[in-house]
Amino acid sequence: MIRHVKGSVDLSGRELAERRTVEGLLGRYLALHGYQEVSTPVLEDTDLFLRKSGGAMAARMYSFVDQGRRRVSLRPEFTASLMRSYLEAESPLALPVRWRYAGPVFRYEQIPGHPYRQLTQLGVELIGSSGPRADAEVVSLAWHGLAKLGLAGARLVLGHVGVVQTFLEDMGLSERARASLLQTLADLRRGSTTLEAERAKVEEATPLPDMPKNGVWEAAVESLGEEGVKALVVELLSGLGARDTATRDSSAIVSRFMQRQRAADTPERLLQGLDLVGELHLLRGGPGGVLRQAGKLAERHNLPSEPLTAVRRLVESLREQGIDEEKVELDLGLARGIAYYTGMVFEIRHDGLGGDLPLCGGGRYDGLVRALGWGSRDVPALGFAYWLERLGEALTAEGRQVLEPEDATGTVLITPSGDAYAAALTVARQLREKGLAAHVDVEGRPLSESIDSAQAHGIQKVIEVNAAGAVIE
Repeated sequence: MIRHVKGSVDLSGRELAERRTVEGLLGRYLALHGYQEVSTPVLEDTDLFLRKSGGAMAARMYSFVDQGRRRVSLRPEFTASLMRSYLEAESPLALPVRWRYAGPVFRYEQIPGHPYRQLTQLGVELIGSSGPRADAEVVSLAWHGLAKLGLAGARLVLGHVGVVQTFLEDMGLSERARASLLQTLADLRRGSTTLEAERAKVEEATPLPDMPKNGVWEAAVESLGEEGVKALVVELLSGLGARDTATRDSSAIVSRFMQRQRAADTPERLLQGLDLVGELHLLRGGPGGVLRQAGKLAERHNLPSEPLTAVRRLVESLREQGIDEEKVELDLGLARGIAYYTGMVFEIRHDGLGGDLPLCGGGRYDGLVRALGWGSRDVPALGFAYWLERLGEALTAEGRQVLEPEDATGTVLITPSGDAYAAALTVARQLREKGLAAHVDVEGRPLSESIDSAQAHGIQKVIEVNAAGAVIE
């Protein structure tokens, strides 16, 4: 017997109606805040998700090669697809762009208590706005949207990848090392690794040999200067027809390459970065207390505390949006495991679900446009997504229903008496015009069997119609 694919579910009846109701309530709520509905394909070029989502996401994607020998994937999330759609617009869109979406996503998850591999996301993207007020608008949308469903047991967890990135950058670590340490931060939070295990990896790793003094690279820089080398490499890239030079600023490519040549990710420096990540992993609680501890942490590591100002301003902007600071848990170890985040990140969790699986989550990803190869400059953008399956579980945990109890007269079963089928159809049409759902018995059963059938299907009203069109209730 062929069964449904593991991680997918069938919905019907009241369960499906509740899902549609939740989707409708949230969709109308977001529309009232100026977010226009958009739709993107379920199937996308695999590279769209690999460019900046990170290895953790790549390992969970449903990917294959189609008949045209193209590598394609079922979308694991909407953000990259929405940014592709924005970039592919026939004419430049006036900023800011406010979009909302809803639909299925696919991830090969193996998380205890998380049976889904096809899930339904509903969310927004705000493209072209930066600063704490834009961040607060998106967080506030997610938070107050849950109030529209009557959920009371939610809690807001707020982080800031930008602060972590800045601290690691000030330590002199390369972009690659920073990305690796952010992934370690996410793994520490999920419990899939320990600080001791990560330290052992760094200590056991054989460092790459330094580039030889007076080697080709050094000789070229000494002879031509860095600007001369940049010009030479750009010319070589263009002459070779390098694909990236058509869509990205060649000088920016070369600059990043030269930075990597000069990078000094020594084991000692990596261990310092790991120690910082280990301490940040433990910083969570009320915003005031966490910010004070983070300031002391920065001082211990000889780092500037200015990056923390962005977090303070965000908390203040959330207060302006009607979110009490007591409802906010600041967690500087929150990384969310997706590599494209560059600033604020957040999740909303529910105590009734257990663990740390979020009802929704999101953040800022200003570098995604450049990562997708569509330019040399960042475009400010951020967004979030609800997981509708988890919202349904949270509503159940709180004993809340989003559907009103059905009216006993809301659905009617009409049974024809004798040869009164045509008359029964006429009565059914009249009832539907009045907004009532009407089923007509097509089996020719006696009234007693029709009543039994109605009870089995939860239909509380049965009427009998004779050939003259008279209703016998």
